[in-house]
Parts: sequence; C-alpha cells; structure tokens
Amino acid sequence: MEKTNILVKFRIVGDNFEHDKITSVLGIAPTEAWNIGDKYIRSGKQHRKTYTCWGLSTGYKESLYISVQLHEIINSLISKKEKLMELKRIYELDYKLDAVINIENSEAPALNIDTKVIAFANAIGAELDIDLYIMS
Repeated sequence: MEKTNILVKFRIVGDNFEHDKITSVLGIAPTEAWNIGDKYIRSGKQHRKTYTCWGLSTGYKESLYISVQLHEIINSLISKKEKLMELKRIYELDYKLDAVINIENSEAPALNIDTKVIAFANAIGAELDIDLYIMS
C-alpha cells in the first residue's frame, strides 16, 4: 500500500548565474542545477529551460506533516540567511520554497507552516508554493 509522501525543495532561480558560485558561497552542494536554454524532455517532447536554477531538495519522503520536510530544508539554510540576501542582491535572484504532496489512500497531511519557516522565507524574500496531487 502506498503512503502519502512529501517533497520540499528550495530553488534559487534567475536569468544567468554560476552554480559553482552559489555552491561555494553557501557551502552546500545542490541536489539539482540547470542553465537557461538547457534541453529536457516532457510528455515525449523536447523543451528548453526558461531560467537558471540551483536547487536543494529533500526528495520524496513518506510523511503526514509538511513541517518535517520544511524544517529539513530550512535548518540547512538558516545560518546562510545573510549570504542568501547578498547573493539575491548581487545576481538579482528569486527564491522559491516548493512543496509537492502526493496524497495516497485519502491520507491528507497537516499543512502547518510555522513561524520559523515564515520568518525565514520572509527574510530572504522567498515565495511559497504547495502542490497537492491526489493519487488514489
């Protein structure tokens, strides 16, 4: 039996920046990265990325509490807040905090976003995006 699972991802997006610079400044290796114009396949068709991205993801994990994955990402970045704000200013970056929730067997998770997450997202100017997919 499949269980509800959640992925949380922090993405740094912009028109053009060097992934290695972000990695060096933050001291964290991304779980994904691509450049504007890179090719990818979706639904059997080739497309091109429309922005450059450096991303840090929890991967999908069985959970009924979004706060667990949010804190996993936030805890790895919170000490980097000043660096993130400086990188944003220098490279005109946008920050995204995404959650993807696959609901299995009608087991909907708690969608609690606590003040620690809200304060961090606000401080660095990050957008929050939550996508829900009902799988069964």
